[in-house]
Amino acid sequence: MNNDIYTYTSDMTRPNCPTCGVPVEQYTMTPEEPWKGTCSRGHSAIFQLDIEGEWLEDSINGRFSRVTTTAEESTWICNECGEAGADPYDTGCTACGATAETN
Repeated sequence: MNNDIYTYTSDMTRPNCPTCGVPVEQYTMTPEEPWKGTCSRGHSAIFQLDIEGEWLEDSINGRFSRVTTTAEESTWICNECGEAGADPYDTGCTACGATAETN
């Protein structure tokens, strides 16, 4: 086993073995931290759930989306220009001028 970390996304129920492609059972309660897994054929690898950029919610009108940046943090993205750090309820997007949404 090497020290490479194989990432997988939350749309996968569990990661696949990088050697043979067989699904690897996940026995960790913190998959966003690197963890060692072994497939049913005996191959071991280090896995980590990739949460950066995972969609969390859309703003009221759908012009902005909130995505994860780390396990505990997130940011709003302007869906018109893709700029991070937008504020859908106060300033809108300073990069492209998309206006803030009102309730």
